[in-house]
Amino acid sequence: MTGFEYGNTRLRARKSKLLRGSDYHDLLRAETLDALLGALADTPYGPDVASTLPRFRDLRRLDEALRLNLTRDFRELRSFYADPERRGIDLILQRWDLHNLRTILRGQARLAPVEEILPLLVAAGSLDEVDLGELARQSGVRATLDLIRIWGVPSPETARALLEARPAYEKTADPLVLEHAINLAFASHVDEALTAMMSNNGALFDPNLESFMRNEIDLINLFTALRLREARLSGEQQWEPDDVQHRYLPAGHLTPDSLDRAAHEDDAQRLTDDLISDGLPQIWSDALEDWSRQGDLVRLSRALDRASASRAVGLFARGDPLGIAVPIAYIRAKEAEVGNLRLIGRGIAAGWDPTAIEDQLVVAL
Repeated sequence: MTGFEYGNTRLRARKSKLLRGSDYHDLLRAETLDALLGALADTPYGPDVASTLPRFRDLRRLDEALRLNLTRDFRELRSFYADPERRGIDLILQRWDLHNLRTILRGQARLAPVEEILPLLVAAGSLDEVDLGELARQSGVRATLDLIRIWGVPSPETARALLEARPAYEKTADPLVLEHAINLAFASHVDEALTAMMSNNGALFDPNLESFMRNEIDLINLFTALRLREARLSGEQQWEPDDVQHRYLPAGHLTPDSLDRAAHEDDAQRLTDDLISDGLPQIWSDALEDWSRQGDLVRLSRALDRASASRAVGLFARGDPLGIAVPIAYIRAKEAEVGNLRLIGRGIAAGWDPTAIEDQLVVAL
């Protein structure tokens, strides 16, 4: 078997082991974290829960089990494919490089202990466990930036972007400066990679991959615009690039001009209408309409996550069974599952009502 056939067959088999709505309902019956961990022992997370028992307790044990499971699952997924098909898989998984670098730098900027940062890192992208551990254990942001520069990770382009952003960070001490540099380097890489895949008569190009990756960029840009708008309306001082063209990332569907208009629009309904007419992905329109009435960015984030996950997981049914649609669907479903389990664990630890927890879950299967 060649191309996507072998890997997609393996992922379809793994899909049957993903948690469904009824499984979450059962897990929500757990009244303590120990009961939840005990319930997870009968799921594919069982070996990872068991391996964390001697070393961790409570939420740290849950986080470590989920981290180990997700890292191993995605590393194995990547091994199911060979080039050139693996290039698209790598592009999707490199989203975790963004997550990991932002988590490390954000944590170090607020002087978080390394024990708080490590459980949130997932070695699914180009950085492995050893790399991430070494970066997270640096004495602070400046030491981490020095190591990134020396290693040239996760890519020479990202390392160079962080080097160029360093003076602005030294001046402002705002981690958003560094996060924007990371995001900008990634978006440029996505744009270049998708363009390269369209060459060679488009042999490696898949519209599902393009749509998924450009929507990821749109999400970052949308929240940048809404965050800037919220800061402006509240009078909060927040760092932002001076040049509109560098304020938002390339490779998305929404243009910098339309996003900047949104950031400076006071009327939420008019903002929503303008973004929808300017190319906002249709799957997000209902969520943004709800935000225009409620004004809750946290609620909007959950709604967009739910809509995006449902759209991606739906590729199991409507995508090409011999294309990258299946890996996209599986990766997004697995990410939603781990996010749900983290939420359930924190809800139980905080004594939330199970119904309130269930209402926030992203159930895409």
